Amino acid sequence: MENGRQGQQQYFIEYDRLPNYEADTARTPFQGVGSDSLTLPAGFDINTNLNSSLLPFDIETTRERIGLGGRFIPRRNWKLDVAFRHETKDGTDRIGGAIANGPPGMGSGLVGNTTAALLPEPIDYTTKQVDVTLHYAKGKGQFDIAYHLSQFDNGENSLTWEDPFAPGTGIFGRQSLEPDNEFHQLTFTGSYLLPYRSQLTGFVSAGRMIQDQAFLPYTYVTGLGAALQRNSFDGEVWQTTAQLALNSRPVSKLRLNARYRYDERDNDSPVNDYDYIVADSFNPAGTVQNRPLGYQRDRFDLTANYRINTGMSLRGGYRYDAMSRDYQDVEREDTEENTLFAKWKMRAGAKVNLSLHAEAGIRDGSNYQPPVGENPALRKYHLADRDRNRVGASMNVMPSERLDITASADYIRDDYDNSAIGLTEATMPTWTLDIAWQPRSDVTASAWYTREDIESSQAGREDVTGNLAIPDWTADFDDTVDSMGVGGRITGIRGKWDVGADIVYTRTTGEVDLVNLGAGGVTPYPDLETSLT
Repeated sequence: MENGRQGQQQYFIEYDRLPNYEADTARTPFQGVGSDSLTLPAGFDINTNLNSSLLPFDIETTRERIGLGGRFIPRRNWKLDVAFRHETKDGTDRIGGAIANGPPGMGSGLVGNTTAALLPEPIDYTTKQVDVTLHYAKGKGQFDIAYHLSQFDNGENSLTWEDPFAPGTGIFGRQSLEPDNEFHQLTFTGSYLLPYRSQLTGFVSAGRMIQDQAFLPYTYVTGLGAALQRNSFDGEVWQTTAQLALNSRPVSKLRLNARYRYDERDNDSPVNDYDYIVADSFNPAGTVQNRPLGYQRDRFDLTANYRINTGMSLRGGYRYDAMSRDYQDVEREDTEENTLFAKWKMRAGAKVNLSLHAEAGIRDGSNYQPPVGENPALRKYHLADRDRNRVGASMNVMPSERLDITASADYIRDDYDNSAIGLTEATMPTWTLDIAWQPRSDVTASAWYTREDIESSQAGREDVTGNLAIPDWTADFDDTVDSMGVGGRITGIRGKWDVGADIVYTRTTGEVDLVNLGAGGVTPYPDLETSLT
């Protein structure tokens, strides 16, 4: 519902109910579905009476959201928006859990059998949001100042379940659920018109995320403790984002665009040593440290578009992307990527449009520092040196005003020349045919087909002696994806109704060719086939 007085103030109140029904035929042997404690019925035996012990339950959640707020215009050129929303989400989802039920204290590092189960997860979320925005606009400039607050509370802190592979023995597992957290963000956005048909736009935002959820005990098992038990995490992250863009058209045929973007995730969460229990069962020797995610990213784009004549244009530019990391993915603290790209478009008559595009990029960075226990010659593909080349073409034909046909093709090649162990190369050719037909103004139909053939090569080493940079096995992967779809739509039936239908079919085949470079043969992997209608 909305109400107000034009030019002075507006008010609103809204209510939404959003159900999500995933399955009404789920079954589980656990009792207590919807609570934080799952137990098994007396006499349960997974080998003899599992089917007779299964109980039906629904995997479904419901969101209910109420919001209210208003807009106030205290004076000319100024506006103030205020909004508050309260949302609850209740129901049952599914989550995986594991228990290592080997005897505790096995000094060899083995944990015996590890068992897993899909568990009914209780959902009891509450989210509160507050948004306040001040707008100003006059002449050539405008700006916004906005504040956002989000508070999340989970009514269930943990989930405990009885081991279905060892019922009646008192073996339970327990794991934490999503923690309570809070987020504050302040944002400034502005733009200003400049001479030569230019505009400068930018924004800067600073956000603070905090989470002080209490830790669960290391294990559900009584007497199996650990010395370094922490009370809570006390996590804190500052997220800063800034962007400055300049768009200009100094002459009628030339457009220039420049953009710089800065992102920083300053993770002030504590780095601690932790004892730990493996899946509620086994206490290994030693401690581990958490590795918070922190980074700084700088991106710069420079693009020029020149219209040669009424039917031809040329576009090109340069992209720079640099990343610095802390703790997580710190094997390579710094990476930077430089890319050049170009696109040529031509109208070959009134019914045919052609385009060609290409780009070349190089990624490198600081020295690679592999973690302890990892092959020093291994390079993770998203951190490794990479040369990427891409070419593509597109043709659009309109035989008539009601028929449109587009064919396009792309080819991408990645080379990881400095990776002795890991992903060494990949190619990704793709082509697509798309047809759109409009026999009448209120009837549309379409059909499309896409073919992807993704090939990659990987080198590995199993032997931990000798030269670890020389692979003793290789694998070639060939993943083929065929996708096609047909659809149609009729609009304005009796002025009120739209009716449409679509059908999509996808078939994927994955082949792996594994070669053992040392002594002995290998057992080939079967092809993996997947289809979706």
